[in-house]
Amino acid sequence: MKKISAFLISLLCLTSFGQQDETNKNFKKVTETETYSTLYSDGKRRISTSEINEYYYNKQGKITQNIRKTFYKNEPYAATRTTYFYNDKNKIDFTETTLLKDSLKYRTIYTYLNGAIQKKSTTYTSNNNLTNYSESFYYNQQNELITCDFLYSVMDLYTENRSRNLKATYTYNKKGQIIESDWTKSDSTYKYNRIVHFRNRKGYRTKAKVFNKNNKHLKTVTFKYVFDDKNNWIIMKHYEKKQLTKAIYREIEYYE
Repeated sequence: MKKISAFLISLLCLTSFGQQDETNKNFKKVTETETYSTLYSDGKRRISTSEINEYYYNKQGKITQNIRKTFYKNEPYAATRTTYFYNDKNKIDFTETTLLKDSLKYRTIYTYLNGAIQKKSTTYTSNNNLTNYSESFYYNQQNELITCDFLYSVMDLYTENRSRNLKATYTYNKKGQIIESDWTKSDSTYKYNRIVHFRNRKGYRTKAKVFNKNNKHLKTVTFKYVFDDKNNWIIMKHYEKKQLTKAIYREIEYYE
């Protein structure tokens, strides 16, 4: 249960907090290292690595591969490799993901309607723990993600059947940037339910307010950036009540 849960929640975070398109499309490889700050009982804060993502691109600006490594208590926990395959119209046909620890493979299939993504979906079954997992993403005519639905259940020899159904809807501004993520239709185990995003004129998020199912304000996260000479961000820091809680560092390799 633990592996599927961590993998799923990470996917949700990636979807919810995606940034705008970069100002420079000449990426060859991008390495993102995500760290978080934890306050311990001795009153000291310590920095730990939560995940490292490597993204590879071709000269047309299309992503070709993503290698993702997650950590638990600063130790390697899981790793996945996703390869992207394109059709004759240079649109993603499907992706193939391998969970490197147990060599489990699954595909995510993309379907299109009038040239726009209509849906991408994944499903797999793992016999080891009687795990069933599926995810579905639905898009509008502007190729904006509007709804996602994650469903999985796990049963092993030592626990009863456990299942989760997480649903989210997304709202965009006129520039196609996410301004709200709504999880109110998710099951009760998901902690936060609605996130409102605030952006500056360049489209970068400056603040996010988090609310629960009863519309009670839970916390506010602010964002600060450092940019390289090509105007792409290389450091993004998250603050809560002026305290650094998370930072993402990027190394960007460009095509010449």
